[in-house]
Amino acid sequence: MTTYTALISDLDGTLMDSEPVHCTTWLAVLAERGLQYDADWFEQWIGTSDRHLAEHVLREHDLPGVTVRDLQSAKQARYHRTIESEGQTFAGIPERLERIARRFPVAIATNSSRSDADHAFKATRIDRFARAVVTADDVAQLKPAPDIYLKAAALLKIAPECCIAVEDSPAGSRAAKAAGMYVIGDR
Repeated sequence: MTTYTALISDLDGTLMDSEPVHCTTWLAVLAERGLQYDADWFEQWIGTSDRHLAEHVLREHDLPGVTVRDLQSAKQARYHRTIESEGQTFAGIPERLERIARRFPVAIATNSSRSDADHAFKATRIDRFARAVVTADDVAQLKPAPDIYLKAAALLKIAPECCIAVEDSPAGSRAAKAAGMYVIGDR
């Protein structure tokens, strides 16, 4: 029987109620460029990176002179302003993380950029419970690849199979399973 000795959690939609902020900021950025999407369309992008969403939009639409980086930068600027003023965890998360962190090492593994995560942490301060934070900027391949979870386990110096991962997206769950972790959350 495996003994679990660490917890690695996703950030957006798992610890923080930030998916609606990601959604509204993306929809606003795309609307500014004449593209009308809605929250139902955005759902397919939950758990993936801004880069993947921007690449898809540019493949689907002719936006002369607009780059992936342009879309990401516009979204990030708007997201950072909003998350710092409105960002919040789900109810009870800080208290639960504090209790868990007293007994086990905790890491956060997110497909968000380091900058997005840092702005979210300014609002919530939940990073104080994590011994490691791994973002999209820290790995070559994003979820659903296992890289983020493998790096988090390595930083904790815990074998991946001894880690419990908490996820809210299919891509994240596939990543944690591919890393050899026990997954709580979306399949």
